[in-house]
Amino acid sequence: MVAGLLLATSCGSTPVSNTTQTSSDTVYGGGLAGQTIDASAWDRAVEHVRSDTALVHNLGCDLEATGSAVAISPDELVTNRHVVEGAHQLSIETASGRRVAVESWQVSKTDDLALLRLPEQLFHHPVTLAAEPTIPGNLIVVMGYPLGGPLTVGRGR
Repeated sequence: MVAGLLLATSCGSTPVSNTTQTSSDTVYGGGLAGQTIDASAWDRAVEHVRSDTALVHNLGCDLEATGSAVAISPDELVTNRHVVEGAHQLSIETASGRRVAVESWQVSKTDDLALLRLPEQLFHHPVTLAAEPTIPGNLIVVMGYPLGGPLTVGRGR
């Protein structure tokens, strides 16, 4: 599955309901161009990604912060650099509630991205990152743990 994800790390938004199909559910480009995505298709599309989205806990000397991450391999996750800044210790909490210490992490010097490595393989369906940006106006799925709360799933353009 190729997924374009935005990590919701601090600002919550109300997820769009998956129960009502509208004309805004029409795909503009790619292999599904012109097709309308119904609620069950949305649910199937995000089912595996839900279980491969994690809550990041950042324990620093003077702070405790949270953010969101998504698995890109069985033992690696991508998150935002600002989520891990100032970290003395990082851990993740899986969708099933399991908490695991992050073994190591690397941050980008140019982008707001960080890679987290775990000591074991926890994720069975990591997302495949798209090689190209999404087509402007196309549908996207947004998942994360805004303000450290429960997993929120929404969609937008």
